[in-house]
Amino acid sequence: MSNSSRVRFTLASAIVVALAMSAGGAYTQGNLQPVNDLPNPYTTVENWAKMPEGRTWGATSAVDIDPDGKSIWVAERCGANTCVGSNLPTILKFDASGKLVKSFGEGMFIFPHGIHVDRNGNVWVTDGIPPGSTPQAVAGKGHIVVKFSPEGKVLMTLGKVGVAGDGPDTFNQPSDVVTAPNGDIFVADGHGGNSNARIVKFSKDGKFIKTWGKKGSGPGEFDTPHALPSGIFAQFSTVAYGLGKSLTGWTSLWVYAPPANIASATTMADASVNLTRLECDIAVPPLYRFADE
Repeated sequence: MSNSSRVRFTLASAIVVALAMSAGGAYTQGNLQPVNDLPNPYTTVENWAKMPEGRTWGATSAVDIDPDGKSIWVAERCGANTCVGSNLPTILKFDASGKLVKSFGEGMFIFPHGIHVDRNGNVWVTDGIPPGSTPQAVAGKGHIVVKFSPEGKVLMTLGKVGVAGDGPDTFNQPSDVVTAPNGDIFVADGHGGNSNARIVKFSKDGKFIKTWGKKGSGPGEFDTPHALPSGIFAQFSTVAYGLGKSLTGWTSLWVYAPPANIASATTMADASVNLTRLECDIAVPPLYRFADE
């Protein structure tokens, strides 16, 4: 098993335990507290990733692992929590030693949120709107999903830059993106507030297929469709619950959506960012499964 698969498998196992503890059905918040009391086999490596001289870390919305199983891709918000007014590259690749080996995306994003590296090494990034920003500051930016080659060439753009909407070719603050083994594209469209609350599916060439979900607290509804687990997580979870066909078959889509009444939560995205510890507050995140039919 590659390092990439091992990390995802470990994270998958933690989340599957969470699902089992929630009785595999309805999710109830109650007064449950996060469970992080097991021994930690990992060692924290401080200052592992080395930024260029003069550049500091800003908000790091997401990370993913390169197909080489060693390199790490990061979506970083220009030394702050927004890239408004900045021309710094937002997409960074670090090798196993923490050396920055590639960067791109200068001036393209204002609030990079989700990042996904597909099996061919292409890098997908979603762009939303920074909280509290004025319409003037974000004019002509955001609301898109961009696919890059490993070298940084733009291969595809979904959505219309700077245009918020809920049609088949527009988004409103997309939070995450993931691709299936057959190339189909799934976008978690929305980031709370007055943004969208849906999942949008496209073919591998970007053709709209369907959308589902809406704002609400009922089954199949979201407040914030915040993350789309990918790869072995979705496949392993599916099989663990007897809902899938095989570890290589993509039969379900899992969506993380934080409850509206939770002010602070460790999300699955947080857990994946914290690669040296792999801690996960399993009492908090609700997960929804949708059959891809």
